[in-house]
Amino acid sequence: MQKRIISYFITIITALTFVLSGCGEKAENIQINAAETDKDISKEADKSFNTSDITEATGKPQEGLNTNTDNTDKDTDKVTDQDGVEEPLNSTCFKIEDISYSELFETVKNKCLDNINRDAPTREDAIQLSVLLMSYEIFPEVMESGTESAENSDNENRVPYIIDETRNILDSYLQHMEKDEIQGTEEAENFILVAADLAYIYKKYDKSYAEKCLKTAETLWKNVRNDIADSIKFTALDAAKLYRVTAKKEYRTYLSEYFNTGSYLDEYDDVEFLIETTYLNSRVEVDKNICELLMKKLMQAAEKISNEVRSSIYMTAFEKQTDLEKILNDGMIMSFVDYVISNHEYDMILENYLHYLLGRNPEGVVYLDDVSDAKIVFMLSKILGKGYSY
Repeated sequence: MQKRIISYFITIITALTFVLSGCGEKAENIQINAAETDKDISKEADKSFNTSDITEATGKPQEGLNTNTDNTDKDTDKVTDQDGVEEPLNSTCFKIEDISYSELFETVKNKCLDNINRDAPTREDAIQLSVLLMSYEIFPEVMESGTESAENSDNENRVPYIIDETRNILDSYLQHMEKDEIQGTEEAENFILVAADLAYIYKKYDKSYAEKCLKTAETLWKNVRNDIADSIKFTALDAAKLYRVTAKKEYRTYLSEYFNTGSYLDEYDDVEFLIETTYLNSRVEVDKNICELLMKKLMQAAEKISNEVRSSIYMTAFEKQTDLEKILNDGMIMSFVDYVISNHEYDMILENYLHYLLGRNPEGVVYLDDVSDAKIVFMLSKILGKGYSY
């Protein structure tokens, strides 16, 4: 009986061993077959996948793939570009630079001055110069600290570069006037704006020259005052500039009549902005009620911009290339209001605007490569003003 039981167990163990060995062989066979299948698939993929097809379809090699083009060094994994410079294969080369606001300020300022017509003042030239001179008035420590100022102010009174250069431009205009009569009301108004601005600023450097500028401007203003059907607003700007220099009643009366028309309630343009900020920044007697209304308008405009930027991923109030003019206008408003109330949030908005112009925009376009505008100088003057270190 005992022998039968032992024989029975031996039989069972033998059967299990046979079964298990058979499964092992099958499992091993499955693994071998799977490996062979993978090799076959890989071979087929290598045959069907040709990188030249991607290059032909897209017009450029697929990133991350070695296409073995003629200009590739297989040993060094480098590629020679069209200028003969070796670069790492499959890499994207771009330049990272530290952008100095001070250097940018000097570059844009000098571009603005270089673009001014030296023969006769155009409307745009007069506005550009007026904005540059306002930058000097409000932020003199910035405008006087540039490298150009130090190099070019070799006169006795150490006239800042921007002021000295504006005088050279105005002298060119005066020579033009001596040779030919002023051509039309617009040209006269443009000259008045530049001459009145310089008369106001230059008196501390050369009083006699400032008086010459003022006399010329006042003479021209009397001639154009009765011929202003198409340029009431610009004549009001000339009156604002002349009033702060002379404090004469006739200019104040003209300005009061202009403000009484309610024109200042319109949206800002370059001329309206200069009229209102000149009046607000005057040291002569002004109408406090008008100043209150003008300041309220500026504050509301700044707050509107502040609210608009919060919904933008670029923290700007614009998203399209066509909004470039809005960038500059908004920047002027924010800079002036920030000068008045020193708001940290407005500081950040101004920086975001500059970053947008420098390439942080949907198109990745560096607008400052092609755009030189005195409004950018004004924005940079605010950022570089007292209390900021960039």
